[in-house]
Amino acid sequence: TVAWATCWVSKRSRVANRLLRVLAVRMQVNRASPLVTVHIAGDRNKLGDIPSRSFGYKPEWHFKSNLDFLTFFNKKFPLPSQNSWTGFCITSAVAMKVMHELL
Repeated sequence: TVAWATCWVSKRSRVANRLLRVLAVRMQVNRASPLVTVHIAGDRNKLGDIPSRSFGYKPEWHFKSNLDFLTFFNKKFPLPSQNSWTGFCITSAVAMKVMHELL
């Protein structure tokens, strides 16, 4: 496991500690499940491999829009009971706060 995911602390970085604190609060407020960090090789983990490499690994994984990506993902990895995947993008405000902490 990755220490920060299990202990919620970084021994080397004050910035990481602040970001972990914010993440922990967000998870608690949103009642999210705990993070689990496990390495699964890409060839055995298409569910994670395709989105993380959709910018250059295989031409058939290049998508012009989020809708194109979601259409492909829903066909490739259908959810039970006719549910479908949805996209999520963090807001600019959250991204800017993270960038501010990192700088």
